Amino acid sequence: SVQVNRVLTYYDLDKDLMNYAAFQTLDGEVDLKLLTKVLAPEHELQEDDVSWHWDHLFTEVSSELVTDWDLGHSEKED
Repeated sequence: SVQVNRVLTYYDLDKDLMNYAAFQTLDGEVDLKLLTKVLAPEHELQEDDVSWHWDHLFTEVSSELVTDWDLGHSEKED
């Protein structure tokens, strides 16, 4: 026998957030209604899964760091 805890979807969380007054205040004092109006919708938060390859990622980051260092170093010389 295994107990399974249900994980809420974004839709469920959005629905609960808008329907229950308990989610619209924090500690009974802080009004969260303004915050809930400007939260990003789910479709703006979803990203495609992209696999990372260590060699490619390391090369990209180190190249960017070297470029930034070269620009900073040349500005100091000027």
